[in-house]
Amino acid sequence: MRIRVHCKLLVAALVAATNAAAQQPFDLDPSFQVNLTSEYVASTILDDQGDLLISGRIEFTDLEFQRRNGRLFMNGVRDTDYYTSGLGGGKLTLWMNNKSYIATDQTVRRLGPDGTQDASFIEMNAGPYFSSLQGGDYHVFPDGRVLMTGTHQLNDPVRGFVGYYNLIWFSNTGYLDTTRVHRQGNGSITRIREQPDGRFLCSGNVQWYDGQPVSVVFRVEADGAVDPSYSSPLEGIPTDIGSSFRGVGDIEPLADGRTLVGGYWRLAGSTDTIGVMRLMPDGSQDPSFDPVPLSASGAFTNWIFPATNDILPLPDGRMIIVGNFDHVRGVPRGGIAMINADGSLNEEYFVGASCGNYSSPEVNYRYIAGIVPAPDGSYYIYGAYRGYNDGTTSYWPWEQGFVSRLYGLNVGVREHERFAFKLYPNPANATTTIELQHLPSAATVSLRDALGREVLQQRLSERSTTVQLQALSEGIYTLQFISEGKVIAQEKLIVQP
Repeated sequence: MRIRVHCKLLVAALVAATNAAAQQPFDLDPSFQVNLTSEYVASTILDDQGDLLISGRIEFTDLEFQRRNGRLFMNGVRDTDYYTSGLGGGKLTLWMNNKSYIATDQTVRRLGPDGTQDASFIEMNAGPYFSSLQGGDYHVFPDGRVLMTGTHQLNDPVRGFVGYYNLIWFSNTGYLDTTRVHRQGNGSITRIREQPDGRFLCSGNVQWYDGQPVSVVFRVEADGAVDPSYSSPLEGIPTDIGSSFRGVGDIEPLADGRTLVGGYWRLAGSTDTIGVMRLMPDGSQDPSFDPVPLSASGAFTNWIFPATNDILPLPDGRMIIVGNFDHVRGVPRGGIAMINADGSLNEEYFVGASCGNYSSPEVNYRYIAGIVPAPDGSYYIYGAYRGYNDGTTSYWPWEQGFVSRLYGLNVGVREHERFAFKLYPNPANATTTIELQHLPSAATVSLRDALGREVLQQRLSERSTTVQLQALSEGIYTLQFISEGKVIAQEKLIVQP
């Protein structure tokens, strides 16, 4: 394993164009810089060590060909020990022991912690009875089983499953689960989300499912049978080719049984188009939430309709929405906005924020595909864009893009002003040394194992500090810097014999 020396710079001097204002919530974090040149990032997740797994159609400056996955360190640099390949491109889901599931164009694969394909989970088409056609969404159960949507062909006459199916069960080894009842509809299911009670909310280009008519969002029981008690007021938008566009970008079940839905559709009996709404536990419209309209122009309109691609609910009832839109309720918002708990636009955040165009000979577009919270309170946004203006300052407007990190809601000014450190050696065995650019007030360093347990804490009284590691077992740890009770930075530390 090669030795790495990481340097985390949270310094104004790194910014190409900056001002004297202190960093605020949702400002761009200039210490995170990626070396991606094209084309989009479709999904991201944080692994157990805080590194960022990414999937999409991506091209790194240090690699010759376009790839479908990769892993980034906390500073945005590509992890060269991770097997970056052409496998994937779609949704990522973290599983046990730092393994992950990744969607391809048609099926799902399982990757090992190093990015190589997990041989204990077969390529689904290699098993009997199943042939992939059109990919959709998937859900991973704690034991590794997979529930996959889309439209696929089954040929299992012994158990009576022959033809096209839209909800299909697989074992934790990738084979078709012959103990389950697979379900049919008249189109593809593109979104599936598990509720806290084990039932699933679904959406897609389907008008009937399991022999019954369904709305744009419908619910199925834990075994996949349709729930006839659930009915939502969402309707597709007619197109000029006689069909209807049923564009649900995200379904977010809430702990109280209600659901946030993002996308682009109409309400029953209305011609108004909606991008975000909240549903009651039975699927009816939540009267306490005013549905949110969106609009788009310019590069955003390369998509069929403006839409919400992802919703991040916040503990206080507010939510962050991202997508391909440049106005929310008629107010300028460039692909990202804060919505209050009642559906009104929050006027405090993301004023002037916007992602920049990504252009190539084949495409010209800009959108934010998703937003992911990090344990330290920051947020990652990702999608198809070059440059992100946080509304205050443009950082590397044409070099930085596709993945960005934003400061969190609860960060203070002091934590993110001029804090820099070096950690070496890393990997380490007996000791490691921390060098600080400046010494924060009431500073300590905490070391946590892979389960999040604190195994070491040491007060920082000097800018150069040696940490003793002899009592620790081999493994990967998270080193956190704490000032006045808040985590201001962290880094992965590898302890080896």
